[in-house]
Amino acid sequence: MKKFIPLLLTFLSLQVFANNVPYKIRLVEQNSKTPIADAYVRVLDLTDGKTIVAVSNDSGFIALQLKVDNKYRVDISKQTAEEGVKYITYSYFLSGVEILRPTFSEVSLEKVKVNSQVRLSNIYFATGSVDLNGMDKVALSNTLIALKNSPSLTVEIGVHAACNEPESISAKRMETIKEYFANKGELAERVVIKNYGKGKQIGGCDCNSPMIYPDDVYSMNRVAEFKVLNF
Repeated sequence: MKKFIPLLLTFLSLQVFANNVPYKIRLVEQNSKTPIADAYVRVLDLTDGKTIVAVSNDSGFIALQLKVDNKYRVDISKQTAEEGVKYITYSYFLSGVEILRPTFSEVSLEKVKVNSQVRLSNIYFATGSVDLNGMDKVALSNTLIALKNSPSLTVEIGVHAACNEPESISAKRMETIKEYFANKGELAERVVIKNYGKGKQIGGCDCNSPMIYPDDVYSMNRVAEFKVLNF
């Protein structure tokens, strides 16, 4: 019986490890890549309904203990003392695949002028879809408002496809977004639209792996991602 005790303890320790693992985030400013301290991070456990709150240290790091089997929503915000400038709140979803990263996730926060009234929201497509719904068009309309209010603002919209979609669909999504801006005049000249296809997976998928991921992981990559290039 004694020879089974070490095996039992090993099994139990592995079970604990499998359910509670360290997850580390490093926050940097998007353009300068300098670390962001004192950023407020709110992690909502979508499985258990609990909330974790943390603050980044001087090196921009935040260390969390998360459950591999659970799903989370992460909201990151930062207040700044710089007059007329703010950070855009960054949100993303997190699942087991991302939690098990070997090192850490780097998150870039974007600075914008307060008077630009930027409300940039990513566009998420249904599987195999290239169509824009009403909320998607609101996101694009808000981009035009931001461009109008801030003459130096430049925005990138990076279009992606999930691993379980054909490579060509991101190009079709890109064309749909380009059509929206086609008759928007000079404002549209400050919108850079790029097609990343499957080559830059946001949700942690590995398209070269035979692994089948949960749909919420694929959904993070069926996206048109908005980034501020210059403000």
